[in-house]
Amino acid sequence: MRVLCIDASNHPSSKAPCDLVEGQIYTVISEDEAIDVYGKIEMCYSLEGTDQFYAYAKSRFIPVSDIDETEMVRELQTVKQD
Repeated sequence: MRVLCIDASNHPSSKAPCDLVEGQIYTVISEDEAIDVYGKIEMCYSLEGTDQFYAYAKSRFIPVSDIDETEMVRELQTVKQD
């Protein structure tokens, strides 16, 4: 799965140094639970191309689709016309 980074700021609740780049697309290696510095469990991603020892909060990302939605709409309209 690919995700787009929408928050590359340093989070006080994160143990991970922020080496993310806002607007960059990353490939998810795994999804895990992690405990932040406050002891709260949060869902995180391990990402290809970053230090794999760290996990980054899922709230920093949005999923990126490989599907071209505009092409799907065009195909649907073509099918409806036939």
